[in-house]
Amino acid sequence: MDRDRRRLVTELRCLRARTGLSYARLGCRTGYSRSSWERFLNGKQLPPRSAVEALARLAGADPAPAVRCWELANGRIAAPAPAPAAGPRPPAAPAPPPSVPPTPPTVSRGRLRPPRTAPSSWLVLLAAVLLVTVTAVLYAAPGTATHRPATSGHRAPAGGLPPAECGADAAVLHAAWIGHARVQVRHSPTCRTVWAHAERLLEGDVLTVFNGGHRADTTGLPTASSHDSPMLPVDPGDAVGACLDLLHPAVADRTCTGAVRIPDRHP
Repeated sequence: MDRDRRRLVTELRCLRARTGLSYARLGCRTGYSRSSWERFLNGKQLPPRSAVEALARLAGADPAPAVRCWELANGRIAAPAPAPAAGPRPPAAPAPPPSVPPTPPTVSRGRLRPPRTAPSSWLVLLAAVLLVTVTAVLYAAPGTATHRPATSGHRAPAGGLPPAECGADAAVLHAAWIGHARVQVRHSPTCRTVWAHAERLLEGDVLTVFNGGHRADTTGLPTASSHDSPMLPVDPGDAVGACLDLLHPAVADRTCTGAVRIPDRHP
């Protein structure tokens, strides 16, 4: 299964987890049979666009991201053509010398006064030093700011791995076995973020955390079996969950943990 098709399957699984419907109920609500949805969500068959849009509407999500995944998987969106290789440029013709008429000497009291010359070299040097100094100050200014970790009541930056201050008070909102891996949905009240944690993740498995229409994922590596996905910001009442796209899928009852709500108040 290519990468675009796997992305589509992961998106459909996340949408189905948000609906909480079985394959049979999906068939009743969308007009496609239970066996069709099993093939769609296991990557055995590409669904039609109308099925993707119907599933997104049932999940209460914007169908545009899922439709784009469907278009990529079906080859409806062509990859950008590579830029032509730049050949060797012909040598540039030498610029003609500037045609500046010579300044005639000034006659005064029978003596010749030399013509006016260009500005002194020390003025040019002074201007260059000032330009270099201003440029160095402008480029060095952003680097002087120090990064402070997120404190209580402030969001941690989304998209990165959970730092130590976020994991200190992390609570497991939901846990489930998905295939061969143990998957948890973890929430940090201090950082106001959520992420997915997986044990026994194999190389090539894709771990995804979602919050409504937003998601972030990571791929398992051969060097470690324990992985954390990137973080997503959350607010009280948000519906969050995690999914696992197995590179070598086995017989499993689920592919997502299901959606859970962020508590309205933190202890």
